Amino acid sequence: LDSGRTSDLDVILVVTAPEEIRIRRVAERDGSGEDDVRRRMAHQRSDASFREAADFVIENTGTEDDLRASVDAVWRTLVTGPRWPVTPPGLPRGGNAFTRWFGRAGLRLLRFRVVADLPDLKQFVVIGAPHTTNWDFVVSMLMLLALGLRIHWIGKHTIFRWPFRGFMQALGGIPVDRSRPGDLIDQVVRRFREEERFAVGLSPEGTRRKADRWKSGFYRIATAAGVPIVLGVLDFGRRELRLDSVFYPTGDYEADLARIQGVYRPEQAKYPAKF
Repeated sequence: LDSGRTSDLDVILVVTAPEEIRIRRVAERDGSGEDDVRRRMAHQRSDASFREAADFVIENTGTEDDLRASVDAVWRTLVTGPRWPVTPPGLPRGGNAFTRWFGRAGLRLLRFRVVADLPDLKQFVVIGAPHTTNWDFVVSMLMLLALGLRIHWIGKHTIFRWPFRGFMQALGGIPVDRSRPGDLIDQVVRRFREEERFAVGLSPEGTRRKADRWKSGFYRIATAAGVPIVLGVLDFGRRELRLDSVFYPTGDYEADLARIQGVYRPEQAKYPAKF
């Protein structure tokens, strides 16, 4: 990177970890003091410049087995081509070979593709928008199956009636009675505290009709649980499903909401007039 000859390279792979972890590892390896390590790092290229140049980033924050799984995933992508995004090992996982095949076949049939730089997060809230049709749910579930992700989702309690209740819960559904929204937030926050790997998705609009204002439940859950928000875009214009933005709430809801909504545009919706 310092030579400026990156055009000679086919792929740039960056392996990184949070600064405190790197400092501890170097100190343990070299027998150096942490202050000495910090002084050396102060003269090195910034993390942001490495990430900006990278085609692949491996977050080396877990065990050696986690690292091997991440390297294997990158290798498989390089060998087979980037047809499907790499699913980092830290994400909540689910399904099997058949469900992944089913999800990918369904998306091909509907002419959708997944465009994602999936973050290696164990816990997060994911939102999906624009939401103007029941097809949003269908393509979203196919995407989760295709990627082998286990993301719980929140839906109206009326769709969990017999005989569909068991099926909906198997897909990760959590029923909510909208007349008692506070109970839901407490319930989901408890799940975050009880489970090491847990993610929940919901539509911030809360309706397929045009909404004057987004509901704040997704933000309240994320701030109460202390987890980031992954922004999912349902782009019917480009026939793309995107999961490539991670937002960390600051506590200023109005300012954060404006920044989040800036990612979404009416032309992404199947029915733009409703968004």
